[in-house]
Amino acid sequence: MSLKGRHVVILGMGATALRKADYIEQVCPDGCEVWSLNNAYAFFPNLAKAKRFTRFFELHEFGYLKTWKAGENERGEPIDHFRTLDSLGCPVYVTQPLPMVRNQVQYPYGDVFESSGGLLYTLGSPTLMLALAVHEHKTGQTIERIDSYGIDTMDERHRQQRAPWAVWTHSALWSGITMGGTSMAYVSEIDQDEGMKNLGPYVSEILREHQAAKKPNTTPPADATASTQGVST
Repeated sequence: MSLKGRHVVILGMGATALRKADYIEQVCPDGCEVWSLNNAYAFFPNLAKAKRFTRFFELHEFGYLKTWKAGENERGEPIDHFRTLDSLGCPVYVTQPLPMVRNQVQYPYGDVFESSGGLLYTLGSPTLMLALAVHEHKTGQTIERIDSYGIDTMDERHRQQRAPWAVWTHSALWSGITMGGTSMAYVSEIDQDEGMKNLGPYVSEILREHQAAKKPNTTPPADATASTQGVST
């Protein structure tokens, strides 16, 4: 894939990313920006060791993080989350100041709020990551494509994040950014409303006819067709 503009890959830790963990580099091509969050360094150690993360996001409150367990390292020892964030070699976006993270950057809530028209509808870190990308695109740091993997919002704990994630993926599309990966997997869900769920094929046909009607008529006029009959080319 050859892109002229910025290419951002947002990596979460849902199933659609973890299934690719052993070859995650293949969805993070050279030249792309890799944005990830929380303790994803433990799920994608190859990216962490190669200093491949471009930006990292740890947006939870400090009080929560003081007792939160980030997992264990290869030796079975508890991971020092703050020291590991510091070792990634990239900016780490935070909500509140964190200890030992020298390259931390305050998340620009105010700027993102203003560029979103005064409605910052976000739940969870992934929507804030996507909102920042859209903000940068709107303010001159043009992004051509965003792929995401692992922002699945399928489990009960993260399901409420699906609605704002959908809002921001569509905001990106309307801003001219191509969305790829599994970022818009939710559009394949079947309507569960009893009176609506069987209308999918019918509505799809309406949309196909609508698109066909918008295309220019390329059929040559009857006289032009007749004039070429019997002529070899």
